[in-house]
Amino acid sequence: CGVAVFDKATNLVFYNKPFLDLWGISHAFAATTPSYSMVLDDLRDRRKLPEVPDFRAYKKAETDAFGSIVDNKEDFIHLPDGKTFKRARIAHPLGGLLITYEDITDRLALETSYNTLSAVQKETVDNLQEAVSVFLNGRLELFNPAFCRLWDIDKSKLENKPSVEEMVDLVHKYFSDVEDWALFKKQLVKYFTGQVKEDIRLHRQDGVIIDPKSVLLPDGGILISYANVIAENS
Repeated sequence: CGVAVFDKATNLVFYNKPFLDLWGISHAFAATTPSYSMVLDDLRDRRKLPEVPDFRAYKKAETDAFGSIVDNKEDFIHLPDGKTFKRARIAHPLGGLLITYEDITDRLALETSYNTLSAVQKETVDNLQEAVSVFLNGRLELFNPAFCRLWDIDKSKLENKPSVEEMVDLVHKYFSDVEDWALFKKQLVKYFTGQVKEDIRLHRQDGVIIDPKSVLLPDGGILISYANVIAENS
């Protein structure tokens, strides 16, 4: 994490090596205790600052922060080369600002990649004709419209990621003829949490027969597809 301290006169009075490395600032230049304005000019000359239509206004807003920041203030700096720095500005007890910079470019790229993958996965699952659900850490992590239709459950009841136990209770109406519900529920919970590997068959009291198939996912989740035997054989 790069660290720099500018005094109340906005001069650079302390910095560490990561600060110089992040911004490509030479030690010789930093050792002259340049003002914050001079540092901004140097960064602009080397295209190390965000592209702005009015640099004078940008620099004024930046330097005005020395008199306006009281509490910690965090923001993000997006550079022309594609890098993104997370910046935290903290009012120094003796005046001026202590500023930290963290390069979060790789983290943002990873998050973007993960979010894109998740969106693609959800779109794929949503368009499957077969009912599908994913349980992760004992909770319903993902489901598709076909799953809601199969169990006649409103989507809003599932969006808060109910636990496996809560999920089983939501389908109790289809198994109200089971003599020992507590035991049956315990068996279902074990299956949906991966404690039971053998395939099961569910006979609903409305005559529908469902064959769930479970697959263990790399992240520890369990993907379950539900084949409606009656629908397939009709």
